[in-house]
Amino acid sequence: MQENQSGGTKFQYHPELISLYNSGVLTGAIVGNVITPILFVVVLYTFIPQELLVLWFTFSVAVAIFRILIAKRYTENSHYDRFLKLTSISTAFSGTIWGTSTILTYLYAPQEYLSFVILLILGLISATITTLTPIYKTYLYYVLFSILPLIIIFFMQSGMLNIGTALLIVIFTVFILVGGYKNYKKLYEVIVLKDQLKGLNENLENEVKKRTLELEILNHSLEDKVKDEISKNRDKDQQLLQQSRMAQMGEMISMIAHQWRQPLGAIAASSIDLKMKMAFASFDLEKKEGQEACANYFDEQLTNIEEYVQSLTTTIDDFRNFYKPNKEKKVITINEPIKKSLSIIEAASKANGVHITTNYESQKVLALFDSELMQVFLNIIKNAQDNFLENNTPDATIMISTKDIKKGIQVQICDNGGGIPEDILEKIFDPYFSTKDEKNGTGLGLYMSKTIIEEHHTGELSVENRKDGACFILSIYEDAR
Repeated sequence: MQENQSGGTKFQYHPELISLYNSGVLTGAIVGNVITPILFVVVLYTFIPQELLVLWFTFSVAVAIFRILIAKRYTENSHYDRFLKLTSISTAFSGTIWGTSTILTYLYAPQEYLSFVILLILGLISATITTLTPIYKTYLYYVLFSILPLIIIFFMQSGMLNIGTALLIVIFTVFILVGGYKNYKKLYEVIVLKDQLKGLNENLENEVKKRTLELEILNHSLEDKVKDEISKNRDKDQQLLQQSRMAQMGEMISMIAHQWRQPLGAIAASSIDLKMKMAFASFDLEKKEGQEACANYFDEQLTNIEEYVQSLTTTIDDFRNFYKPNKEKKVITINEPIKKSLSIIEAASKANGVHITTNYESQKVLALFDSELMQVFLNIIKNAQDNFLENNTPDATIMISTKDIKKGIQVQICDNGGGIPEDILEKIFDPYFSTKDEKNGTGLGLYMSKTIIEEHHTGELSVENRKDGACFILSIYEDAR
């Protein structure tokens, strides 16, 4: 809906809403304008003059054909304005047909048959909610034109029963119109949301500067969507995985900044050193020994610069690959995604005074989604680091070890951060559960980590308190290949 210049509102139509209407227009036209009118004719043909019934039925069939032709012709050519006008007219005609049936029954048939027509019309109106509400204005026309004669006829008759019946029909009409409007609004909002998400996804890589705003929108819609859908099915977890991964982007950029400081500083130092050597003529280029010393020194410094550049390239490649959706598993050891994760977070860990030790004993090769596993390791390690900072943990240490087990491999990530309170230990893998504030935590990190391990890799992820810290245990089995 949007405001018009006069301050009122007007309905907004969308090609998908019209397409949704068209998908049911054939069935609706046949049932509402052919089959149900046949029932009306069969029941009342002995009371109503046959020429009127034939004219009434012919007009109903003509409206059905008109509705079907409009749906096919104008939407194929994207003539939406003309389509809406003609559809509104045809729907008004369709409602008028049933309004006329009320008048014919009242004029010619015994009184008890009017109840049959009432039930028939009210049933038709209820059934049109799904078919007609995608273009709500036409639904409004249908209801008003079909039900208005019912109300007028009962109000015209004397007796409390007739007046009460008319009031009940009015109440029923209000409920039907409200229900139809809510259905239309829900359909329109869903389609608008889908368009917004589609636009965000298409422009995601080109609009890095708008990342924070986009993530707020996506996370807001994601939370509502997950709460509604998570109990029904789990087949949308890949979308959740991507959104959870994008929610880490700000932290990842900070990690890369730490990772780049040292090689960038070394490159700058080497460049300045080379300039100083040239400026102060440190080498006697007129002698062979000086020329060789100069060449060797420049070769050494340029080689160092090349290595530093390669380090920068490797870091950004790891970062970019982390955000690519996994399409195929890679046959690798579990040590590889751990090392890639540490290469991203290592500098930030040192800056925060966190010491990370590793013990790689696993040698088995499995088919794995490496970037998804990187997300798991980064989630767990980052949570430990946040806990260290919050509690000012002295000698903060994270210990990572891998080993082969009978059915596959096992990874343990332990820390000395004091452990997890027992009252929340069983809740940390629940969606939207977070001990952080809203700005720093979405409550999806550990939930998605458990999904990645247990549903994508046929494994298990658990946590327990040991000595002075928490220990996450990841097991991945060989049948994940």
